[in-house]
Amino acid sequence: MIKNKKQYAVLRKQLEVLEKVIDKYVESQQDSTSLKDKLQYEVFKGQYSEILEEIKEYENLINARGTIIVDEIEDFSKALIMARIVSGLSQKDLADKLGIQQQQIQRYEMDDYYKTSLERIIQICEVLGIKARFDINKKEEDKNNKNKIEFLIPLEIQRSHLDNIIENMKQNCSLLN
Repeated sequence: MIKNKKQYAVLRKQLEVLEKVIDKYVESQQDSTSLKDKLQYEVFKGQYSEILEEIKEYENLINARGTIIVDEIEDFSKALIMARIVSGLSQKDLADKLGIQQQQIQRYEMDDYYKTSLERIIQICEVLGIKARFDINKKEEDKNNKNKIEFLIPLEIQRSHLDNIIENMKQNCSLLN
């Protein structure tokens, strides 16, 4: 996932270079039928597709309006990053609003907020205008809906499967122990 304008610019350049490499490769290998050549071409095409998908996702976030729904707990950090981008804030803007260095936001996002304290996550949610409502059900028999979290931003992020976040909360907040 592209997390800032710098990464976006770098990937745009990589996409252009990769496009030229693919074009040259196609021109030089038109008559080649070797397995090695075909595999190289497929690798180039795959890289191109992955980068293009990331660029499109970032561009869609920049212009996003409406609702974003995230169903897997593994996407929680992605939802925070998406909310920052949709809100039009750079990492520096968010850091300034929190009174911390931009590098700290970069570290949080690089680590997917894994080691970020619950207190800091709450502060980030407040700055981004995210309102969270937790509905945590711990019934063993209810495997499909054991945990749910819903975020309301200028968009809505719904979350389920919170076991990992609950564990992180317990470790980071003595009130939850």
